[in-house]
Amino acid sequence: MRLNYYPLTPATVQAHAQGVLQKHLRLQDHGPKCRADILWTILLYAAARLCSLAAACAALRDAPSDTAVHDALLAGLPKFAELQRRLNRALQGDLPNALRRKHQPIASDLILIPYHGLHLNDPNEIYRGQAKSGTTHFHAYATAYVIRKGLRFTVGLTPVYQGEALTHVLQRLLAQAAKASVRPRYLLLDRGFCSVDVLRYLQTSRRPFLMPVPRRGRKADHRKGPSGTQIFATWKTSGWGQYTMTNATKRKATFPVCVKCRNRRGERGKHGREALVYAYGGGLQPSSFRWVQET
Repeated sequence: MRLNYYPLTPATVQAHAQGVLQKHLRLQDHGPKCRADILWTILLYAAARLCSLAAACAALRDAPSDTAVHDALLAGLPKFAELQRRLNRALQGDLPNALRRKHQPIASDLILIPYHGLHLNDPNEIYRGQAKSGTTHFHAYATAYVIRKGLRFTVGLTPVYQGEALTHVLQRLLAQAAKASVRPRYLLLDRGFCSVDVLRYLQTSRRPFLMPVPRRGRKADHRKGPSGTQIFATWKTSGWGQYTMTNATKRKATFPVCVKCRNRRGERGKHGREALVYAYGGGLQPSSFRWVQET
């Protein structure tokens, strides 16, 4: 049987990404040195290399200065709210119809990008959280996506502001997915969403969900013994449990817990038993410990 091979080259990926983005964002030429195609080349290079516009301009031959690129983007891009709408339309433009035929598991991530500078317009643009990469200040955004046959399809993208309720962030993501006609079978949430308000919202709205539970409280080696969710970390065998979380305003959320215990077998240089703790609910009934871990 003869097999057909379709090589995917970097030039093909760049051309497709540039075509989709230009179709929805409609960047305009800004002088002979800052044409739309040149701006997209610089932006995609910076995105692929995870570097700044200045580094991208310095690395690419015959590229304009980073100041010229910055001015061209400020002149050509729409206001932030409209930019967000266009980006979501671009992400949803190539979704396969199979995602819309039946309900899908939808995953949501909270992404924090370390930032050491000042805000541009509003102090709440900078999200503050636990220290990472030498700072507690971040640019934050959240995504909703579907994994199908090893491919990731993003169906929602939204910024996250300082002090904003994560319940509102999750509602925006689900609304964006609904606009793309992608309906959730259950939600797979990042541990950053594990809060009393989000848990209560999911339980009240009867949305099936599964998420890792962050470890909080005293550790097992503390003289008073473990507390909080650190208690589950001491389990040596898998099991089912229940936990009540309390926030700073004394609101509480009680939810079922799955603890999956496994042997590390030298992973990341560690040995012994490890307890993986997950919260679930909203009507979701896991079939086994293994299903929870793999899902």
